[in-house]
Amino acid sequence: MLTLVLLVLAAVAACLLAYASLLEPRWLRVRRRVLRLSSWPASLDGFTLLHISDFHLRKRPGLEDRFLRRAATLTADLTVITGDFLSGPSAIPRLREALAPLAGRTVYAVPGNHEHYEYPWGIHRRANFTAKRLMDTAAIMSALESAGVCVLRNRCVQVGGGDASFTLAGVDDMFARRDDLPAALRDAPSGNALVLLCHSPDVLADAAARGIPLVLSGHTHGGQVRIPGLGAPFTATRYPLPRACGILQRDATLMHISPGLGTTTVPFRFRVRPEVTLLELRRA
Repeated sequence: MLTLVLLVLAAVAACLLAYASLLEPRWLRVRRRVLRLSSWPASLDGFTLLHISDFHLRKRPGLEDRFLRRAATLTADLTVITGDFLSGPSAIPRLREALAPLAGRTVYAVPGNHEHYEYPWGIHRRANFTAKRLMDTAAIMSALESAGVCVLRNRCVQVGGGDASFTLAGVDDMFARRDDLPAALRDAPSGNALVLLCHSPDVLADAAARGIPLVLSGHTHGGQVRIPGLGAPFTATRYPLPRACGILQRDATLMHISPGLGTTTVPFRFRVRPEVTLLELRRA
């Protein structure tokens, strides 16, 4: 009897491992969400943002390239990318090729920690990353710009004009200690609607303290593995999250955390499908 039980458990474990490594990482979700913001301009009611994050491109084309091609078929007013384009330096020459499907769109982005450092294998429960080596951040930024991506490193831009405009701000990566939120907001017009891009959701407390209506982040991969009844044990954030992806609210600030497209550390996803998200912004 014990042998039979062990055989059944082994078969179940093998099936789960096969699903998490071979099926779910390939099973892209296109999710649509409506966010209601009290400060959003009535003239931009229904404005759509395509939120993508965490490609973790590798030296050779893979699933992430296919996902980007799928994302390029979706209609949106603006595309935003919240960091971690790469897994390592060997993928830098591929950036322009991988982002080619988004050519012709208006695309804004912020760097993630993988645009500053390459990391050794390991599971990072909190944000105590040990860097393996420095990345050539300047080369990465140059490749992104040549691909038509406008990178916001501690600065902001105005999107639209007149009454139909808002401020889009972006901060550099928090774990590389390159973030400067006050600098990113310095040129933001008073009273203008504001959307903040930051790779890590750890910015939420500061954003809420400043009354920023909407923050878009990534980094967590939704935990990459979610255990039934326990949730996501690994988010690689300094502060615990009530959930590892989706919509969070703190005071008057909404945050959307993308589950991302790629994987890191282990090539598994379990109950956290890769996702591109269309966010429709409505005036509350």
